[in-house]
Amino acid sequence: MGLLFNKKRRRRSKSRSLLGALPLVRWIGPGLTGGGILATMLGAFTGQIDLPSLDKYRGESPPIEMRPISLRQLGEKSAETIRVATFNIQVFAEAKSNNRTVMQQIAGIVANFDVVAIQEVKSKGVALDRLMEILNQEVPRGGRPHYQAVMSQPLGRTNQKEHYAFVWDDRRIALVPDSQYVVQDGEPNSESDFLHREPMVASFQVRPLPNQTRQPFRFTMINMHTDPDEVRGDSRTNEMNVLDDVFNNIRSWEYSQHGEDDYMLVGDLNVDVPNLGEMGQIPGIASLAGGLTTNTARNKTYDHILIDRYTTQEFIAGRAGVVDFVNDLGVTSEQAKAISDHLPVFAEFSAFEIPPPSPDQSTTNVASRGAAETSGGNRAANRLRR
Repeated sequence: MGLLFNKKRRRRSKSRSLLGALPLVRWIGPGLTGGGILATMLGAFTGQIDLPSLDKYRGESPPIEMRPISLRQLGEKSAETIRVATFNIQVFAEAKSNNRTVMQQIAGIVANFDVVAIQEVKSKGVALDRLMEILNQEVPRGGRPHYQAVMSQPLGRTNQKEHYAFVWDDRRIALVPDSQYVVQDGEPNSESDFLHREPMVASFQVRPLPNQTRQPFRFTMINMHTDPDEVRGDSRTNEMNVLDDVFNNIRSWEYSQHGEDDYMLVGDLNVDVPNLGEMGQIPGIASLAGGLTTNTARNKTYDHILIDRYTTQEFIAGRAGVVDFVNDLGVTSEQAKAISDHLPVFAEFSAFEIPPPSPDQSTTNVASRGAAETSGGNRAANRLRR
């Protein structure tokens, strides 16, 4: 999928989108968000919405303290919830794949999650292939692999290109067929080239259990690794001031095409929460791990799972954080660096879609939202190509 930018404008206007349709597309999400808040508040005050009753749709897991935790503290996977993570596996290339101990440790980390977005995959995915072999080593010959993966093409303006990847537990999660693509923003090094590495997008759905009556959770993940030199300052070259347009247009497109309303922008953004720029100014957007440090040196917050808390109510409050594999594996700081200089960030969600508050509001809200977002999606579609 590609984004068509205005090549004549050298600096972005606050009042116009990079796609030239921002007044419509950008305000769709915030408008719906604001309307949703008012409707929810009114319903709660009048008693039409029983907010506590919505808790039955969420998992029963206890909240996790907002500090780095061990893998053991995560507990076993539950049929009621799913666990999503993002992990920058520093220079995940052939050299790392030749270190069996390190690869076993990485596989042990990844196996704790249902879907993992990975950044810094290199060497044509050699290390990713090796990781999949380890994750599936207990599968009988001829059996269906427990874990699956999908990888992007190499991305970047320089010769030091990287791939994105998603790895998921196929016993619990399914990739929506043909849902993966890379957002392109212009020819490399042209005036319309705003992102060093364009994000990779993929949609997933929880596999329903036998006799399950509730609708399984479906969601779209946007995997991103920003350039650390291009996320500073308030300018058109700050990638955080581009990602808000990308995020809003992806969700307008996906909603118009598939009715999708749950999105997660995940990855190594190379900024902390106060520096999320225009991406962080989207109403409802929250970084689920907050200000926890996400590098092994424990002095920087680089990695995030960002969602719109108003629309993605499946998030289980208190069930997000950072996994400190350094202490968990009992390795030295140097041994930890052999794995990565980043820690995994995770969040848990209900395995089921959270329904609208009431049948009456469901009809009204879905109809009005569908009309608005389909309109925006169709306009965006004129500038998006698969």
